[in-house]
Amino acid sequence: MAVIMGQVGVGEEGVRMEVERVVVHPRYHRQDSGLLEYDLAVLQLSRPVPGASPVCLPGAGAGTGAVKELVVTGWGNTQPGLAPARSSPTL
Repeated sequence: MAVIMGQVGVGEEGVRMEVERVVVHPRYHRQDSGLLEYDLAVLQLSRPVPGASPVCLPGAGAGTGAVKELVVTGWGNTQPGLAPARSSPTL
């Protein structure tokens, strides 16, 4: 498995990075309605991302503190019950 770093539109150039390990949320599952719960995974890449700096993850039980906004990106489901987007022109 691999990811493309630096690609913000389908078909654009990017840097291919091999995935070394995938850690899926332990409570991930699909409801009978098709809704995915805890649809989250962390990908460990085989090498550092060029130009990126590490992000420290909080320990178990840590609150959000002063965090007021978080950003999550990807080409996954945009509404419950819909299939993932397959040809979105932008991320």
